[in-house]
Amino acid sequence: MINGKIFLILLLSCDLCCGCPLKKMHYITEEYPPYNYISDNKLVGIGVDVLIASSKIVDCPVRRSDIRVLPWARAYKMTKEKKDTVLFTIAKNKEREALFLWVGPFIEAKNVLIAKKTSNITINNYDLNKWIIGAIRDDISFLLAVKSGISEDRFRFTRLPDNLAHMLSKDRIDMWAYTDHSAWWILRKYGYDRADFEVVKVLGVYEDFFAFNLQSNPAAAELLQTGIDMLKNTPGKIGKSMMEDILLKYL
Repeated sequence: MINGKIFLILLLSCDLCCGCPLKKMHYITEEYPPYNYISDNKLVGIGVDVLIASSKIVDCPVRRSDIRVLPWARAYKMTKEKKDTVLFTIAKNKEREALFLWVGPFIEAKNVLIAKKTSNITINNYDLNKWIIGAIRDDISFLLAVKSGISEDRFRFTRLPDNLAHMLSKDRIDMWAYTDHSAWWILRKYGYDRADFEVVKVLGVYEDFFAFNLQSNPAAAELLQTGIDMLKNTPGKIGKSMMEDILLKYL
């Protein structure tokens, strides 16, 4: 984390030479609750709130209206190719590490297999192909599940994760491969009791970040990192920190 004196020098330097650097960036995201999604015609979510709060705390506020919502593939391609573009919420892994400037992390997420407790499923590496798995094709949870040894013919695919929540509840699939926070959020959205479900296997654990195009102004990335660090270290109204307050709002 940048100390207060260096932060003030950086902020004054940016104000004098180029104005608030965060306001010159192009922000894009996708529909992926609870990280980023539209509710009652308003863009909300963990990533959205972290961006707004962290930019505000460093006196360089980003507005919701500054953020575009695009399909994931288009947003990802645009961020790799267009200068001063920021994509969120995105997991950092070895394949992506050299492609962006990374700011964060602000949350840890697990890619998991979720089952109904009444199914009494116990997973080991020898019986992975006994089950029918629901997934989104080419989603990272699906890719990790295949990597763990599950044959692709054991999967049932839908375009929307909401459909998989219903399929799991109605025993049309044995397990659901998805991100834990998102799966719990969707189940709660439709009135399912989280206590009726359980994680039977963790496929992978990743931290989520903001990804800046490599040609972006480094002062902007540094400033947002400072804001995120300040959220983590400033006492919250409900949780231990302002960052925890945001997480508790959605999880």
